[in-house]
Amino acid sequence: MRLSPYWITVQAVSITNITFSPDFSHAIEQKQVEEQNVQKEEFVRQQAIKKGETQLALAEGQAKANKLLQESLKSSPEVLQMKALDKWDGKLPTYMGSGSVPFIRLEQGK
Repeated sequence: MRLSPYWITVQAVSITNITFSPDFSHAIEQKQVEEQNVQKEEFVRQQAIKKGETQLALAEGQAKANKLLQESLKSSPEVLQMKALDKWDGKLPTYMGSGSVPFIRLEQGK
């Protein structure tokens, strides 16, 4: 070291009362703000992904339910008739136009 020729050995050095320039302090602060913004954006991105996954799962569930309902309706016209009867208020129509199909099929001759 530089002090060796003078028989001086430095064991430790403490530097106190250090101040940085305003520009340096501002740069450090800006870096911290940018890092926080990046973390915030990543959090928002993760939330959007989770929301999309949830909506996709709901849509897939709804599609499966609709498909099962459609298949059951194709195989059983009685289910359609039962649904219509469930919604019926008990009043017969006062008039029917030509070509109208009755609400309930009345079989004759059985």
